[in-house]
Amino acid sequence: MTSAWVNKSTFLDHISANSPMGRIGKPEELIGTLILLASEASSFINGQTISVDGGVSSSTGLPFFTEEMFNYMERAVPKRNGKTHKTQLICLSTKPHGPLKA
Repeated sequence: MTSAWVNKSTFLDHISANSPMGRIGKPEELIGTLILLASEASSFINGQTISVDGGVSSSTGLPFFTEEMFNYMERAVPKRNGKTHKTQLICLSTKPHGPLKA
């Protein structure tokens, strides 16, 4: 599903601009988390969500997608029975979310 739009520069530029790290994560940056979860060190970790997203989820909650970006990604999602899968476009927002407040 994602291969149609993940490699597009429009999408990558948008995600990079909205990430606190200012870039897309690299696959090798998941290794530490994967090793932890596969090791005995995680034997008491249960029912948790570990976000490896460069701070996106802790800074804004959701990435901000303009209507143009939403439409771009919707066109890239494969259609089934002639309909797009808007439910596959998880974590999309048409309005910005501000930083978390204490």
